[in-house]
Amino acid sequence: MRTDHCWRHRVLAVAVLAAACTGSAGDVREVSDTATTAVETAGVSTTVPEVSGPATSTSTTSIVDDSTSGSAEPVVQEAVVELTPLVAAEELDVWEHVLTLGYGPGRSQLGFDRFGPEYATVGRDGVWWVLDTMKKRVARFDAEGRFIDDIPVERPGQFPFLLDDGTFLAFGYDELVVVRRGLVSTRRLDESFSPLMDDGSVVFGRGYPYPALFFSDGILQIGKTEWLRTRGGARFKLRSHPETLELEWDGRPATVLGLSFVGPDGAAVTRGGFEVDTTHGDVVYLLVDGYRNEGDEMQLVARLVAFTSAGVVGTVSVPGVVFDEAGPSTPAHLVIHPATSTPHLVAVDVTGLHIWRLAGPEAPK
Repeated sequence: MRTDHCWRHRVLAVAVLAAACTGSAGDVREVSDTATTAVETAGVSTTVPEVSGPATSTSTTSIVDDSTSGSAEPVVQEAVVELTPLVAAEELDVWEHVLTLGYGPGRSQLGFDRFGPEYATVGRDGVWWVLDTMKKRVARFDAEGRFIDDIPVERPGQFPFLLDDGTFLAFGYDELVVVRRGLVSTRRLDESFSPLMDDGSVVFGRGYPYPALFFSDGILQIGKTEWLRTRGGARFKLRSHPETLELEWDGRPATVLGLSFVGPDGAAVTRGGFEVDTTHGDVVYLLVDGYRNEGDEMQLVARLVAFTSAGVVGTVSVPGVVFDEAGPSTPAHLVIHPATSTPHLVAVDVTGLHIWRLAGPEAPK
């Protein structure tokens, strides 16, 4: 099932909810030689973004009007995206099933039910790092799903990221797990750091200015930045409103792309959440979900949206399997393979953790 997007023009008022977040060091311990080797082999050089420096122990929430930040108020060009009903995976030729990691008591199997694993992320080498909450570990599997090793972690967290230098990060509500150069450390965050995306060296948080977590000279830092950054280095801003999302590219003509959402046949929908990830080719992908009411029943709707700095927009249907929840408020996980720039979807249900790859007609590159 495919639905083309349409274009309209209007001017939108911009108001952004801002939140800052801080962190501190915690316990550190070594992991096995096997895990140490795995962490080090993925290392590449990285750079640190423009941020204001380490954060102090403060937390603020305020409304920031960013509409006057440039030399002129940008013109907003709107793209209306139709969120479509979820489709059975076998009916979508645009998605290819990559692997399933099942449950069981062995080390090569995940925890015992859908509340065990909590999603995964992938490195340049194709190795998947899975948060296995039930077994209190991070388990690693190769591209074919073969078990490699695991790293004991008391509370693995929920949102995993793997940086280009091999550093693995997993965020809980007020705690950060770091696996870096053969060491496991647990850092306490003064307030919840809600991760949004990473560019391979920095994890950006939700809010504005964006909290930015990164390593400088081996020391974990949390600062603030005005811009997000794609894996290719292009800077952009992503602003969220109740019914729309807005994207502005740095250094481009003063134009903001506003994405508004409707249901099938233009019906009204309530937007739920979204996930964002980027590619080395400066494509930004959004996995957006929502729902609409049909009588006494609620119908889930969703779409994978991609757009480029040139203003090209494309959308793809998503399989319903990604909405088998792994836990509260975690219906799906979008992962871009850093070596191939290919979008993947990670889902958890009663049979195991499943990974799907976009393999059909793709959104713009």
